[in-house]
Amino acid sequence: MSKKFIIGAYVVAFAIIITLAIYFRRYILPERLNDKIDDMNIKGNTETQIYNAAIERLARHFNAQQSKILAAFMVAQSKQESGADYGSKVAKTLNNVLGYKVYKGSPYQLFDKSLAAVDGGASAHYANVADCAREVADWIGRRATDFATVTTAKQYVDAMFKNGYTPMPYYNDYLANVTKFSNQMQNTA
Repeated sequence: MSKKFIIGAYVVAFAIIITLAIYFRRYILPERLNDKIDDMNIKGNTETQIYNAAIERLARHFNAQQSKILAAFMVAQSKQESGADYGSKVAKTLNNVLGYKVYKGSPYQLFDKSLAAVDGGASAHYANVADCAREVADWIGRRATDFATVTTAKQYVDAMFKNGYTPMPYYNDYLANVTKFSNQMQNTA
């Protein structure tokens, strides 16, 4: 056998493995995560998708308890970004419930359309809200030292702002709403 044939076989095998990994991540794994919602009052399909997708990605960087805390804050953040009923144009049109901007290196974003973001730039487009949550959870994971001890909405919002997630002029509204939505989830749990 020639070296070209062997290299070609390796390339084809690698492509098949990557395709199967993507399929598993998008379609099989989320169905197996439904038992992750156990101690927060996460209700509704959108909240469930955000929470489960966040847990899946956060677990790579944090222990189980910290992953649950951060995932719950991500659900509260999604309500701040998209409205309590997920009725914003960006949420409805782009499946972007967390206000993430277009990032050319993203494995989650679709690059077919975007909308102008309130604070500049363009809001990213996703196939579903779970991919949006995965992207933000990965963003948090890359900043794990700033989120490792977060236990309150204020600490969460402070870590988001410290890392440039949202510009400072929006800090007070962001903190108030993430705190409000977080408290609502805890009070009804």
